[in-house]
Amino acid sequence: MNLSRLALFALPSLLAFLSSTAADEPQQTGIAHDSCTGALVLSWAGIPGRTYFIQGSFDLLDPWHFLPVIELGSGASLAYHMLLEPPAPRFFLRLRYTDQLHGGDPYAFDFSGGGLPAGWALEHGLNPFDPADAAKPAGSGLTWLELYQQSLGDGADPATTNAAALLVFTP
Repeated sequence: MNLSRLALFALPSLLAFLSSTAADEPQQTGIAHDSCTGALVLSWAGIPGRTYFIQGSFDLLDPWHFLPVIELGSGASLAYHMLLEPPAPRFFLRLRYTDQLHGGDPYAFDFSGGGLPAGWALEHGLNPFDPADAAKPAGSGLTWLELYQQSLGDGADPATTNAAALLVFTP
């Protein structure tokens, strides 16, 4: 697995991801301010064959948390618009990628090999690259893997599990 950090950014606290957009021309990774909406725009070149994740932290000494974003590189620029809310004076972002997925749905793909699809792991605040997360207690007497398996119910197909709740990041 090729997992790398691409960029590190400092921002005021993050409220929500508004939308993702793709432009025709790839561009450098960066942050811009949209004066019309007041949002910050995180953008990067989406290289084909890579799957991108965004991590955030309020302090570089605190643990990094995966934000609820998974994007496939397509050769176009990718951008996320973020609204800001004060109390925290800063917020750090880093862009991570893997070239492990070659087609298919990145939300349903198990990047760690631990049995949890990436979308489900992100929805539950887990690291989609840490296979040990699946065996950790979920607080309900079950492990995260057992909780995931139980959530499927009888005859449910894990490939069709939709992580629709992956729209807003709240630390």
